[in-house]
Amino acid sequence: LGTSKLSVRANQDIVKKLTKSDFEVFVDLKNRKPGEYTLPLIAISKNDRVSVLKVDPNTVYVKLEEKASKELKIKPAVTGAPKKDHIVKEIMLAEEIVKITGGKSIIDKIMNAAAAVNLNGSQTESFKSMAPVLLNDNKISSYKNINVEPAQVSIEVIIVPEFQQKTLIVKPVLKGAIDAGSFAKKITINPLTVIVQGKEEFLRAINYIETEPIPVENLKAGEKPIQVKLVIPEEISLFEPQNGKISVGISL
Repeated sequence: LGTSKLSVRANQDIVKKLTKSDFEVFVDLKNRKPGEYTLPLIAISKNDRVSVLKVDPNTVYVKLEEKASKELKIKPAVTGAPKKDHIVKEIMLAEEIVKITGGKSIIDKIMNAAAAVNLNGSQTESFKSMAPVLLNDNKISSYKNINVEPAQVSIEVIIVPEFQQKTLIVKPVLKGAIDAGSFAKKITINPLTVIVQGKEEFLRAINYIETEPIPVENLKAGEKPIQVKLVIPEEISLFEPQNGKISVGISL
């Protein structure tokens, strides 16, 4: 609103001690409807021994508008990144709706809200914090006449290693047919499971690991199992066994 100069009358010893906190300067907006006005500035002294003689300037331009409210969905806004080899898996907000109230012309311009949190490259674990609610990607120049409720929300950032592990069963791929009496024989696999690692999106899509094709004629009942390589998709890697092989045999 700017500043005003006051001319006052009081004893000299009182005048020397006066500060701006000893006065109130305001505009009376009682019963005013939305519109544009030039209104007188009113100055009142809080000290009965001080009189206000003049206010400069003595008027002020005021624009009144209709009060409006709006509810917006809060979206998480993360800047920066966690520590290398870690990713943000999920972001959860304790509250998802913000209510803003203020002059209609400004409220109409506000189209989105976000809870902002900054990552500085050091985070390796999930955490919770209070995040301020930003409006219009923080592009509105001033919020002093807008009420934001809530002004900040609790946000939980789930951080996980970029490459995760998963245990998968081994599925042998047989080439050819087992000879007569196969119903009495059993394929043996060691180990039955392996551990792979990779990005979660790829691990979710795979439930087992196949072997390279195994010629059935190479499997002899009662004989020493053979070593067979595993077929590992390009998107993941084998963590265990490290040699990438398993033992396959036939037992009676």
